[in-house]
Amino acid sequence: MKFFFYCSKTFPKRKTLLALGILILLGFQGCTSTYFYDRGQDFLDCWQFQFRVGRAEPNLIFYPVGVPSPGIKPYPFFIPFYGNIRLTKFFQMGTGSFHSKTYGMLGRGMGTWEESRAEWGLSILYYSKIKRKFLSGNDNLSRMLNEGAAKDEVGQTAEKLGDVDVFQPNDRSLFNIGAGFHLVTVGFDFGFEPLEFFDFFFGIFGIDFKKDDIATLRSEASDLLQGEEKEGMQEDFGTEARR
Repeated sequence: MKFFFYCSKTFPKRKTLLALGILILLGFQGCTSTYFYDRGQDFLDCWQFQFRVGRAEPNLIFYPVGVPSPGIKPYPFFIPFYGNIRLTKFFQMGTGSFHSKTYGMLGRGMGTWEESRAEWGLSILYYSKIKRKFLSGNDNLSRMLNEGAAKDEVGQTAEKLGDVDVFQPNDRSLFNIGAGFHLVTVGFDFGFEPLEFFDFFFGIFGIDFKKDDIATLRSEASDLLQGEEKEGMQEDFGTEARR
């Protein structure tokens, strides 16, 4: 009986304190609608899912890149498939290539795009070559896929390094967990981003270490404008002083 009496007295208090804490947190966050929107976007960033329709290239397991040399006809044991399984890029294996139209989401980016992908390797000794072209979808997806379209010398070097999967700048992150498969004409890929989950979790308490919340972006934009205004005022004072 004492135990039940203790629970009835303690847990309601804890729930009340938790509710008060959340209300205080929302007060610090300012606009509650923005807060919940950012949490939703952070949660979406944790996930990747794609459904693909297109051609997988003939492949023999661990045949380099999965594509026979020009002029060599694929034999019956060259199965048209691509496969990858990963627990971060340090523990992954895969082989194959394909060209497809892809439907799905890359975090908060959702829509359709063309994709050509070739992968082969084990652990960090892993080769990958990825090309994507935005077709339709939201602005987030458009920015993701069109980012870095015009590359300077540094960008071109990064793209070459990107053939080594650990340095791949425009694909899965270093700690991505998931799997993908493509057989003949149909494929899928599912991924989870642990770092994005931590951003979502800490974002509940007002910590935005990925700097992608609306409140953070507004604050940075405001600071930038204030800095520009101060510079403009200093230039005006300098001009008047010279006169």
